[in-house]
Amino acid sequence: LKIKIQKIEFSNNIIESIINNIQNKYKVSKEEAKYFVFSDKISNSTYNTEKTRINILKKDKSIIDITKASDQFSINNLNKKSEKYFLCYPKGCL
Repeated sequence: LKIKIQKIEFSNNIIESIINNIQNKYKVSKEEAKYFVFSDKISNSTYNTEKTRINILKKDKSIIDITKASDQFSINNLNKKSEKYFLCYPKGCL
């Protein structure tokens, strides 16, 4: 199977087109072709301060939280949740 990932949801036209291509290529019914195409949303959170902490071991052997170790690691930027959409279908059917 092939997987495409993008920031916006896949349109019904694209999904229907793939289902039609599967029907023609493999000579199956529309209901059977739908089993080979699926789409959903995935998400990823880089850093969750409520669940875990990322600690830095300094040269003096002290341990500090990553958000305090550097200005680059803003807690707001690290807590952002990334969401994307995927579409899975048989290769050669798009």
